[in-house]
Amino acid sequence: MELRCPQCGAQNREDSLDFPICHQCHEELVKCRQCRHFGRSRDGAAGCQHPSIGRRFTVTANTPPPCGHFAARRHYLARGQPLAQIHRAVWALAAVVIMGMMVVGASILVSRMEPGETESLRLLVEGPGPVQVGQGFCVNCLVHNQSGQTSQPVYLALPAAIAARFDITGISPRPLPILERAGDRYFGFPPIPARGWLDVRLDMSGTRQGEFRLRPRIFAQDGLLKAQADLTLTVVP
Repeated sequence: MELRCPQCGAQNREDSLDFPICHQCHEELVKCRQCRHFGRSRDGAAGCQHPSIGRRFTVTANTPPPCGHFAARRHYLARGQPLAQIHRAVWALAAVVIMGMMVVGASILVSRMEPGETESLRLLVEGPGPVQVGQGFCVNCLVHNQSGQTSQPVYLALPAAIAARFDITGISPRPLPILERAGDRYFGFPPIPARGWLDVRLDMSGTRQGEFRLRPRIFAQDGLLKAQADLTLTVVP
């Protein structure tokens, strides 16, 4: 027989060394109140209702049965996991499922904000090695439409800090709209054919020495970030 402790719910085997004391919280496992024979008679008196015992023993709810006829009530018998443990397991499983759904939802949201393997556009940037102050050079931004469908109109975004270090003397092909938001400049270009390329040439010259991290980005017309790249430009005296 295995009994479930009424205090902590732990399972206790009858053949264990601690029995009838709970091995976990040390609660007495065998009491009259846990016996199926203990209850109230027709006259309302609480006591043992076993037919062969009658009133020979004076017992209370919290005393150990002195008769040797203890029979655990059904809800004290440990059959499988206690109900509380089952509930905890169910809630734990539900929490794992909910967390999994939240992670998937967050991944979808991030994928709409940052470039990833599911995006259809790829950006490659090519630039020169060290250049001198005032020396002209070019940076090529190659945008590849990797999907089998024509893209939306795209925007090439350059960071606001570029204006403090470089002059942009020319852009080819000529952009359609030119927008400015928070100092960043957005150069618009028409849709890119399926599997096609857009080659944007930036003619520039450095105005001050040092290293600058150019981080061009590609946005779709709907405002979603599609691709970005890094290029370090070094200007020497």
